[in-house]
Parts: sequence; structure tokens; C-alpha cells
Amino acid sequence: MATCNVSVEFWSEFGATELKYMHSIPKTLVTQAGQARPNNEASAQFLQWIRPILQEHEAVCRKAAGARCESCGGLAKDILQSPISFLHAERPYVLVVVSSFCGKEGCEIRARQEMQDTMAEAGQADESIGAKQMQGQDRQSTEGQVCRVCGETAGARRCSRCKAVAYCSRQHQKEDWKVHKKGCKPKAS
Repeated sequence: MATCNVSVEFWSEFGATELKYMHSIPKTLVTQAGQARPNNEASAQFLQWIRPILQEHEAVCRKAAGARCESCGGLAKDILQSPISFLHAERPYVLVVVSSFCGKEGCEIRARQEMQDTMAEAGQADESIGAKQMQGQDRQSTEGQVCRVCGETAGARRCSRCKAVAYCSRQHQKEDWKVHKKGCKPKAS
């Protein structure tokens, strides 16, 4: 399989840290500017490729993210790594935004919702920068499209209330409801 090197850039606002690494990616995931947005199969392949990279750099991301929850200011216990693919850009790269949170369900939901806003802003900026080249196409956003229970990407759909977590089936959503209901709140406008 043909590959090419792309920059994977980890950025943490709270820790004001940016980490850059080069990784090999299958050329099939790199699209040309102006091509249609990748489909579900391409998104699943992207997630399959990025997961080991996220795990490889998790320890350094935890250290860089800061010791405080970005939502409530409490002691951070976990991080959220949100990859945004710019593999269609002239210089293909992946941006991974790292957010720290305390582990409370409500803080995780707020962190994910804020990440969705950040991704939307990044997509708008990306569109305005390359509007002539892109002709209205946006970047591939993959955050939140992985089943919270089993990690499956096929058929994963966001919670209709908070839109911050995803499940591959109704059964997995029911299994997780006791935990998820504590923080499942509609996104503030």
C-alpha cells in the first residue's frame, strides 16, 4: 500500500502546548482540494489509522494538557483527543485538539460540545481560506463518531439530546444511560 508522510499536530489550549510528529498515512486517505467530503468508509479508515497514533502520544498529551479541568477548573483526571483531518489541504495534516477534564460526565459532555464548536469554526476558517479551491467542501471531522461502549465506528450516531457522544446501537445507548444521563444536557446556544 502506498503511503505518504503527514504532520500530526497536537494542540492543547489550556497547557498552551503544540506538539508535532510526522506519521505515515495511506495515500488513499489523502484527498485533493475540491474533492467531495470523505464518506463513512473513509472516516472509519481514518479513525483506524489515527487511533494508534493518539494512544502513542497520549502520555505526552496528558502532561501537556494541564492539571485542571477545562470545564470546571477541578483536578483533571482524563483528556479528550479530538482529531480534525485536513488531509485535503495543499499540505495535508491532522490537527488533534487535546482537552483536559475532571472525569465528571457533565464536564466531558461540555468538553465534547466545545470541541464540536471548535471543529465547526475550523471548518468555516478552512472553507474561507480555500473557498475557491474547495468550492464549499469542508474538512473531515471525526470526533464523537465512535461508540462510547465498544469503540465501533460503523453506524455510530450521536446522542440526539447532547450530540456529544455516539453509540453504534440502541442497546449500547441503553447500557450507558445510567452514567451518561448525569451529564446529558442539550448544547447551550
